[in-house]
Amino acid sequence: MSSPSQHFDKILEELRLQCLFGQVHYRLWRQMNETFLEKPELAKSAIIFFESTAHAHLDSATLHLNRLIDKDKKAVSITDLLNYAEQHPGIFPHTTEGNVFEVVEADRRRLEELEPTTEKIRQQRNKDFVHRAKEYLHQPRNQVYKDYPTEYVDIYNILQAIGEILNHYRGFRHNSEQAMNVIREDDFDHLRNVKKITYNVFWFHLQSKTRHD
Repeated sequence: MSSPSQHFDKILEELRLQCLFGQVHYRLWRQMNETFLEKPELAKSAIIFFESTAHAHLDSATLHLNRLIDKDKKAVSITDLLNYAEQHPGIFPHTTEGNVFEVVEADRRRLEELEPTTEKIRQQRNKDFVHRAKEYLHQPRNQVYKDYPTEYVDIYNILQAIGEILNHYRGFRHNSEQAMNVIREDDFDHLRNVKKITYNVFWFHLQSKTRHD
């Protein structure tokens, strides 16, 4: 049976991974969209592939966020982590028990401020993203998102807020912080450059053929 400190570290690591991959997927989605606005010919060169890939990144970011804000008491969530920290304030060697209570309270207030938006994201999940609610069966597909409106950037803002909260307790436990990025996050930049070169070569040959025909 694991000790309270070991159990907390398990919770912290699980949430860290969810938050990390959520942020990475969102940034990749944003990067692809920005690239397609700047270079629409890249998207048009393989529109189904690039559009479906972009949507998959956004869906993945949304999924990871929903895991973090899950209200199910059986789920590992940011609420679960705060409750456990409050119940075991003595497992943090790099701060005092009094400071743990203060920071937990402050972090709860921060999450409460975000709650109107996070609740809309939960409703989107429950009524369309994961489950298709019967009440929306005969309505337009986007009606759920009109009834519970959010901005795409809300996903990232909440992920960032949770990442900062997680780092509070990582610091209390291990005197360190976790950067929410990965080493090869710029992979799409390389692909974009390859596509740019390919497109320019294709365009050069097309122009040459046109001039000679």
